[in-house]
Amino acid sequence: MDITNQTNIPGFVLRVFGGSTEFHLILFSILLLFLLVTLTSNLLVISIICMDRHLHSPMYFFIGSLSFMEMCGISSVMFNLLAILLTNNTHITRVGCILQSYIYYFFCISDFLILGIMSFDRYVAVCNPLKYN
Repeated sequence: MDITNQTNIPGFVLRVFGGSTEFHLILFSILLLFLLVTLTSNLLVISIICMDRHLHSPMYFFIGSLSFMEMCGISSVMFNLLAILLTNNTHITRVGCILQSYIYYFFCISDFLILGIMSFDRYVAVCNPLKYN
């Protein structure tokens, strides 16, 4: 008689902040405000860099890329969090959890790579100004 564990876990139950529905709505409003401010400010940075021809240099290209990566990174997490707070549906599938984590980590690593490239760009501009265009 060989008995093995045959448990299949289809997903996770997320622990949401305790409190009433009113607390969830207040938290939803605050987080939505932060999301909109972040997205608007990053879009403003990108649009200013695109419109002004004097800002078409490598440093500003990387700043625009960093703003875009920040918009994507925060969007990968915040929309799901806002949906959870609004609907009180705390279930997330295993695939959804892995996908959200992968997307978030991808954008975080991309941010670090862009920051590394920006630091090298500034190094070349400061240490070798005659070779830098």
